[in-house]
Amino acid sequence: MKHYSCTVCGFIYKEENAEKDHEGKIIEFLDLPPEWNCPNCGVSPDLFEEANEDEPSEEL
Repeated sequence: MKHYSCTVCGFIYKEENAEKDHEGKIIEFLDLPPEWNCPNCGVSPDLFEEANEDEPSEEL
């Protein structure tokens, strides 16, 4: 699974720890709803970039 890093605050969205849909399936980052924002700083997903799994930062 991929990790995505917020370019503003460094928050890491880890798909394996992410939110689940109504069927219990993990929501991949690219499938997040348009109203989703970074839980730390509130920016939209377009300010995230794919991250190296070894980057230290806050995690979901």
